[in-house]
Amino acid sequence: MNVIGISGLDNSVAFKRRELPDLDPREYRVAQGFDSAAVLVTDDDVAAAVAEERFTGEKSTGAFPRNALLYCLEAAELEPADIDHIAHGFAYRPMPFHRHGSLEQRRYNEVYAPEVTAGRAEVIFPGWGSRFVSVPHHMAHAASAFYLSGFDDALIIVADGMGEIESLTVAVGEGDAIRVLRRYSIRQSLGILYSVFTLYLGFEMMMDEYKVMGLAPYGDSGRYRDEMQQVIELGDEGSYQIPILAHNTPAEWETHRGALRAMGDLFGERREPGGPVDDRHRDVAAAVQAGLEDVVFHVLEHFQQATGARRLCMAGGVALNCTVNGLIARPRDVRRHVRAAG
Repeated sequence: MNVIGISGLDNSVAFKRRELPDLDPREYRVAQGFDSAAVLVTDDDVAAAVAEERFTGEKSTGAFPRNALLYCLEAAELEPADIDHIAHGFAYRPMPFHRHGSLEQRRYNEVYAPEVTAGRAEVIFPGWGSRFVSVPHHMAHAASAFYLSGFDDALIIVADGMGEIESLTVAVGEGDAIRVLRRYSIRQSLGILYSVFTLYLGFEMMMDEYKVMGLAPYGDSGRYRDEMQQVIELGDEGSYQIPILAHNTPAEWETHRGALRAMGDLFGERREPGGPVDDRHRDVAAAVQAGLEDVVFHVLEHFQQATGARRLCMAGGVALNCTVNGLIARPRDVRRHVRAAG
């Protein structure tokens, strides 16, 4: 069997630019579906895998990965007709908030709907539309970590900005099965929180989060310990809330201006892009990094105790935070597997 996997959401940023033309350029990165890529898996191995940006030069592009697909086929010496399934790592469906005529309904119809990506595939590779499979985003992450881990069973934590309607998923893998234990909503998104702080600190959202992680060790996380209580609240049984994101109005979820204003009230004026980095910025980076670690450990410890798991698989953009990953490995009686690409 030959299976193609693809990522990305073509037209996501272009749609937002058309519908909301007066935003700050950096606010157009508050979007889904960056980093489009393709992978070809055969019965024997991963035959080829490559990001679309390697061909177009557009950093983190979400465009339909036409060039990446052609490369994979050529590398494996296969024709489009030889492909049995085309899997896409998103599975959006209509939701109640997709009201008729609303921005969200138009975005669904033009960007998110599975038929959109399947249609792109069909135009370029006739016959692929009928072989197209939509895979829920967090399930794709979970499978990529667990099935390649070599573990017979494991606790699985997927954390990123957002999947379709969730931002963190806890599951257990047993044999060939993955069973979801809990889903956390987008309003509890650790990935979004970290990205908004990235924007607050003057960096590019959905691209420069590693700079915040790298800046954090040079700061004092204790300076803003009290303020962080208004950013993150830990609850019982692995629950938590991120109240600072609630400062966004529904429209401000397109920009996170409400959360950014609240951050300014708590931590001072936002850093301008390219401006000097001072002790306050370093301390804010340290505080948000510590907050991220607190939540991840809070969730992990609860579900590790609840399941008795001693093996852990992690995936998603938050799992690219190597500081968190390193801390997980230190004191805990747990074997871990983290997907190299999130």
